Amino acid sequence: MPTRNRHRSLAGAFALAALVAGTVTLSAQPPGAEPLKKPADTSKTEKSDKPDSKVEKPDGKPLAVKLPDGTFLWLGSGEGERVTLSPQEYQKLLDRVDQLKKELAARKPTAPSGCAIRGRVEKRGEQLVAVLKLTYTFRTTQANTAIALGGRKAFLVGAALDGSKLPVLDTSDDGFTVLVEAAGDHTLVFDTEAPVTARVTKAEIGFDLGLPRAPITTFALDPPGGDVKRVTLVTKAPDQIQPRRTTVDVKELAAKGSETGVALGAVESLEVSWEPPAAVAQPVDQVQNADIDVTVLLTDGFVESTAKIKVRGPAREWKLVAPASADVSVDRVAVVSDTGPTQQPVVSKPGDPNKPAWKIELPSGSTAADWIITVVVRQARPKTGTTKAPASPIGPFAVLDVFKQTGTVNVKAGPHTRFVFKHGPDLRRVELPIALDDDVSAALFRLTTGPTGATPVNAPLLTVEAWPVEGAVRVRPVYKLELTEASWKVRAEIAVKPIRTEVDAITINVPAEWRGLESEFDPETVQSASPGKVEGAWVPVTVRLANATKLPFNVVLAGTIAVPSGGREVTIPFPRYPKAVERDAVVTATVYEGMEVRGTGRGWEGDQPAGWSSPLTAVVSADGKTPKAVTAVTGRSELGFARVALNWQPYRPDVAVTTKTDVTVGERQITVKQEFHLRSGDGLPKAVRLHGPAEAFGLRATPALDSVSPGAWTYLPPDAKEATLNVSFALPLPTQDGPLTLPIGLFWLADAARTETNVRVWVNSVTGRTVSAAAPGWRELPTEALPERDTLPALTLTASAEHSLALELRRATTESAVAVWVDRALVEAGATEDGAVSYRARFRLSRWLAPAIEVWLPGAIGPNPTARIDGTGTALVPAGEADGRHRFRVNLPEISGVRAVVLELQYTLPGSRSVLGETAYQPPRIFSAAHSGPVRWLVTEASGSAPFLFSDRARPELRWRWRGPVLAPTAVPRSDLERWFNSGGEPDAVGLTPTQEGEPLAARQNTPGTLRVARVPWIALVIVSSLGVFLVAVLLTWLNTVASGLAVALLGGTFGVAAVLYPQPAAQVVAAGQPGLVVALLALSLQMVVRWEIRRRVRNLPGFTRAAPEPATGTISHATPAASVRVRPGSTGTPAPTGSGS
Repeated sequence: MPTRNRHRSLAGAFALAALVAGTVTLSAQPPGAEPLKKPADTSKTEKSDKPDSKVEKPDGKPLAVKLPDGTFLWLGSGEGERVTLSPQEYQKLLDRVDQLKKELAARKPTAPSGCAIRGRVEKRGEQLVAVLKLTYTFRTTQANTAIALGGRKAFLVGAALDGSKLPVLDTSDDGFTVLVEAAGDHTLVFDTEAPVTARVTKAEIGFDLGLPRAPITTFALDPPGGDVKRVTLVTKAPDQIQPRRTTVDVKELAAKGSETGVALGAVESLEVSWEPPAAVAQPVDQVQNADIDVTVLLTDGFVESTAKIKVRGPAREWKLVAPASADVSVDRVAVVSDTGPTQQPVVSKPGDPNKPAWKIELPSGSTAADWIITVVVRQARPKTGTTKAPASPIGPFAVLDVFKQTGTVNVKAGPHTRFVFKHGPDLRRVELPIALDDDVSAALFRLTTGPTGATPVNAPLLTVEAWPVEGAVRVRPVYKLELTEASWKVRAEIAVKPIRTEVDAITINVPAEWRGLESEFDPETVQSASPGKVEGAWVPVTVRLANATKLPFNVVLAGTIAVPSGGREVTIPFPRYPKAVERDAVVTATVYEGMEVRGTGRGWEGDQPAGWSSPLTAVVSADGKTPKAVTAVTGRSELGFARVALNWQPYRPDVAVTTKTDVTVGERQITVKQEFHLRSGDGLPKAVRLHGPAEAFGLRATPALDSVSPGAWTYLPPDAKEATLNVSFALPLPTQDGPLTLPIGLFWLADAARTETNVRVWVNSVTGRTVSAAAPGWRELPTEALPERDTLPALTLTASAEHSLALELRRATTESAVAVWVDRALVEAGATEDGAVSYRARFRLSRWLAPAIEVWLPGAIGPNPTARIDGTGTALVPAGEADGRHRFRVNLPEISGVRAVVLELQYTLPGSRSVLGETAYQPPRIFSAAHSGPVRWLVTEASGSAPFLFSDRARPELRWRWRGPVLAPTAVPRSDLERWFNSGGEPDAVGLTPTQEGEPLAARQNTPGTLRVARVPWIALVIVSSLGVFLVAVLLTWLNTVASGLAVALLGGTFGVAAVLYPQPAAQVVAAGQPGLVVALLALSLQMVVRWEIRRRVRNLPGFTRAAPEPATGTISHATPAASVRVRPGSTGTPAPTGSGS
């Protein structure tokens, strides 16, 4: 039976589901479809409980209906309510359902094209709220389009579509969506509010807002008020892994007129935060904690404890643990808003004294930070003089349900009071921040606890016993430590003060590590200070007074603590004072100049050094500033020092130095110039130590250096952050011909933190040396041209630390480099009366690199060569011989490139007085010279000679003059050459040159070279040249026209080639052949006149017909004359008659 009932209930459920499905499909039938018809006879249809029910037609045959899988046939509950569908109609309904589902799926919300956000911050009660107005603009292309609006983490207040229409809104995980029924351009205005809450990671407040990823998203925010200057915007785009954080000025966010604010882009979220000002209500703290400051005042007969409690957190109700007899008040500490709460907090006393939990309810509109809780507890204590006085409990003071408690406990009493405390681990005693007067005794504790929980604990913070110090001796030691080369000097200046007692002797236990113990005291007060036997780690020293006294007195103990060689740290123990109270000990440790010291001190904890230490602070200078090099540290301990740990090291100031070094390799020495540029962000130290080569000579420094020891100097920089130091010196250069590795000593800053050194090596070219680096640690740099230098450095090196510098020097060819530049030169040479040749060579020097140059003179010079610089005589220092020439060194002025100088050399060479011969004129040579201009010669030969210049390295410079009856070549006038040498103007090339002394010859060379000049007697040259010209002319007259032309061409070509190769000799030959040419021309002219006269007479003889014969009328044949018969002009072919004349 239960099984059948269960089947019937399932069948009913299936029938109900089929009814719902059929209703949905009928309502979703498309327009125009045929309506379903009911069967004509429904009385024969039977209802069956089984799924395979059969329906019979009126004819009695059963009708089988196939239903698709998962569908059921609902036959209705009464007559006339059954519906029958054919498979085809049902399939149409299913297809329509699928189509509608696809259309719904296609309606995915799209982002609007624009989203303009305008906001402001308002206060609603005690909460800040961001009021936001979002204006969306978008265009739809079809009806029923869904648009995403965003809006997560905000509350919707109002919405309007296209002005006043109420939009169709829906919600999703991303916020709101709107369904727009009509296509076109639309505008939707959203009014939302977002709560302003505290941020998690920073002390800021702000709000969050979800956005629809509109491409054009802008944000404008009115200033939140108060002193808010900047606002932080955190945006997240779909394609970003990390959010983007930007800080914007509030003035940029504020929209003015048509401005829309700051552009954000297609973002999906926006977080706005800012630091709240003090005058603006802030969100409550998320974590509850408390700060408790307790002050305990012990008087004669009473203990008064005052606790100031500050709580923070979101709670409105606080539970405070305090004695039930306490006076609890809550006072306001700050005005949070203009109006503010008017009610006062409600304070409820505890009902059970064993559970002293006070309840404080804060009024609405305020936070816990607005109030301060004051708890005052007064309790009696035994008066002074009571034998057995119990300890006074302080507290309890605590706040329940807080995450952390912090604070202080300050205990004060009258003068000369000794405290005995008992407390738990939440309290730790610390040093008093300031020294107290003698009429006050105090102790200070730090309070730190973890979570307190909700159960009140009726236990005091601490208990205190205060006893007046009776018959005690208080000592106040001052320890002065001073470092020497081998030890620390220790000096203990002990001030002893008896309190309500009389003292005749005290005992001081001095550490056994103190060596050479000495004492100092006033003999009128102290009789002696004698050490006893060593007792373990201590040496007892008994200080006996001359008379028992109640007055203070002083005693000094001094010793040394040994320091191992090279040690940089030490622990120095201090004395103990049995039967005395040690208070306010002071220690000062000082190191010598150039060192810095650090240290920590440990106090006493019972009879043992404390397990914790406190650092010693630097002693400030007279101007109140902490020095850069800490040479002294100090510390103070209220309960005395047990020991100090010191470490020291050479002071390395934070000074960066850049050094530019120029090393010039000379002939006999090396010159070094260094420029140091010092920089320090904190200012340069008072003194800077330098070390350099002790063998340096000629040291010059700007500013001056103070010599400390050989190879060590001290520089006192100015009180600035930057300074420049220039140092120059020289080093000796060994005389060695082969390769030489030479160490170059440089100056270095001993304690520079960072060093950058650039070295440029310059080589004097006259020395003929090459240089290379021969030390590790240096890097070679590319060569760079310097505007103040005429040449490039031979080597450029750099190093980032202090490294030894060594250079390898090698001899090189003398001409390997240019050391002097010659603009132009003029060499004059001429024969003297004794037959020698006198030379005067002048060189105009424009630049030179070396302080001296080498000049080579011919080997056969006379005994007294001379040299002049700008007309002033200078020495020619012999420097040896080479290639048959004498080498001399000439010193030049130090300044190069400012003006040119003229070097003049005079010497004589052997010559010949013969008119016929050849002379090789030899000029001087300057080594390593570059000639930018020509070298001109002016050679003067003897009168009556004809000089010939046969040289392919010299080009003659010809002028013309009358030499007797002929026009002969000559040289450029001396005055023109002088003008050219002095000013550079070229000599004139027009006009005839006046007669000069002797027979001058001018030539031009690119560089000085030997000039070979041949000479012949002028008369002999004229005779020979004239005779040759005459003979050639006569010979040409003997030849027929063709032969004469060929001979003239041959002779002219030969002479032309000779004139090109040797223009000066050709000109001399032309000049010398002029008389012969004149004679030849006269002879040829006479010959022509004679021939002309002969022809005239012959033509005028009798019997010659002067008219042309008439031609015959008939044809007469004449025999052709033979070729050998000569026919004279004017002859008729018949013999002439014999005349009687000539």
